[in-house]
Amino acid sequence: MLVERKGVLKGWTVTLVIATYLLTILGTFMTRSGVFNSVHSFTQSAIGPTILVFFAAALLFTVVLLALRVDTLAAEGRLETGVSRDVMFLVQNLLFVLFTFTVLLGTVFPLLVEAARGVQMSVGRPYFDRMAVPIGLALLFVMGVGPALPWGRATGEQVRSALLPPLIGASVLAGVGFVLGVRHPWTLLALFFGGFTAQVTLSEILLPVRQRMRGQREDFVTAFVQSQRRGRRRLGAYIVHSGAMLVTVAIAVSSTMGVSKEVQLNTGETTTLGAYALTFVKAEAVSEPHRQSVRAQMEISKNGRSLGTLYPSMNQYESQRQPIGTPAVRTTLTEDLYLSVHNIDPDAGTVGLLVLVNPMVGWIWIATAVMALGGLVALIPARRAETVSVRAPVTGAASVEGLR
Repeated sequence: MLVERKGVLKGWTVTLVIATYLLTILGTFMTRSGVFNSVHSFTQSAIGPTILVFFAAALLFTVVLLALRVDTLAAEGRLETGVSRDVMFLVQNLLFVLFTFTVLLGTVFPLLVEAARGVQMSVGRPYFDRMAVPIGLALLFVMGVGPALPWGRATGEQVRSALLPPLIGASVLAGVGFVLGVRHPWTLLALFFGGFTAQVTLSEILLPVRQRMRGQREDFVTAFVQSQRRGRRRLGAYIVHSGAMLVTVAIAVSSTMGVSKEVQLNTGETTTLGAYALTFVKAEAVSEPHRQSVRAQMEISKNGRSLGTLYPSMNQYESQRQPIGTPAVRTTLTEDLYLSVHNIDPDAGTVGLLVLVNPMVGWIWIATAVMALGGLVALIPARRAETVSVRAPVTGAASVEGLR
């Protein structure tokens, strides 16, 4: 989230909102127009050119509007140099822009090459892993450092007192990962930064609670409830922060610790990956109203314990010239098992599979729910403060107005 400090970042806010909207329209065009091979495309309709015309009109309108109103976006203050929360928020949003540009480049560049030179090329997972993981770790580090620092220029003593204590949480989480078998440098670094950010976020959530416990002599529950009556937006923001931290760690772990294997199996054959054993039972054709499918029946077990049956399939839609695969997924809190069909032949009784085991994918969805919860908490209106009149003794002193 872009946080404005005395209007300094007002222009950044408007620009990022405009870019977010335009990129959403561009993504809709790519999936719906048939640019990508997707079941969501409508290649037999005119929706592709329609969306493209709308995108061009929206781009022209926003650029003209921004040019006409640029004077109202002038900074009302000056962003101080040095280590401060202001600077970290600006760096964080620059990293978000870099991350967006990286994904956009990897998605659009192959299309531009094909349109200009007629040569088909693809940008696969290695590009996104190599680019996204370092940027994500930098974002995770800034998410922890930023809230720990004060607004304005910080002194050396303030920086030390703010950044040294969270190193405890960073070391603990990295140590737990190492004990559990994590050896990849990027993953350990993600856990270290994640622990740092988690301790800072928890400390910021509990800061008003500790202040009330010291100043008002309240117990923890009362102090927490009272501190959030008028600070729900702050609490919601830090809940979203927690979700962002969790999703970054989960993505880093899943992208660096996953294992995969490509196999070609005949009926009755078994393959293994890690603790999983997968047996190809049979291939069967399935007719549905909207598609024709050929699916593989795979019996799954882990450490000798049966986990049931998965059915990865290859589907042929009337609107698509090429078949589209539907992977079968088994999700747990610790890891996901993916089975994706490369080729399948019911007559010959063969199937080509890509098998993947990716850890912590489920935590990405949990983190998404945490961020949604933070947004809902921030939307809850704060209760209006009640005014209490405290009468002074009969000595003639004036009455004192206080807030309950």
